[in-house]
Amino acid sequence: MEERDREPPAGLRRAYDPISRGDFDAAVEKAEENVEIVGGRSRQEMANRPADIIVNAYEALSRGDLDAWLDGTTADVELHEVAEVPDARVYKGRHQAREWAEEMLRLVDEWRWAPDEILLEEGDTVVVRASITGRSRAGVPIDLTVFHVIRTEGDKVASFRGFFDRAAAVEAVGPSE
Repeated sequence: MEERDREPPAGLRRAYDPISRGDFDAAVEKAEENVEIVGGRSRQEMANRPADIIVNAYEALSRGDLDAWLDGTTADVELHEVAEVPDARVYKGRHQAREWAEEMLRLVDEWRWAPDEILLEEGDTVVVRASITGRSRAGVPIDLTVFHVIRTEGDKVASFRGFFDRAAAVEAVGPSE
């Protein structure tokens, strides 16, 4: 069977059928459906919500794709390690954020960052309960629950702050206006 004769995966079949059949009018119609307005905002605007930006950041970090992770940050991003961690630091700018990530990657064979729950979305700031799982280079399993306060600017992450305590993370956002 030639490459072009293979069926696309079931989840993609519906989206690609018009193109595979050469029905370009239907393909354009399908594309226009994807630009619909939802709640007064386009799908593109919805994709730029802080919660969605953060999911992309976790996915890139999980893959170890530091370029994609850093592309999703402002040039002056700040990364605050969990204060309870000995010798916790604040990393400023993409260069230092990359240093942090490279150091962490040297300590693990695998890791996965997963946003489990958005606890609070206040303007451009989101509080996330996240799981960090994996295995250290020494073979020790990693299974942590952390809370991140993440602030965005436009479609980029401007700061990450880590906490082990949920209440402290929510409190760090401050009172809503």
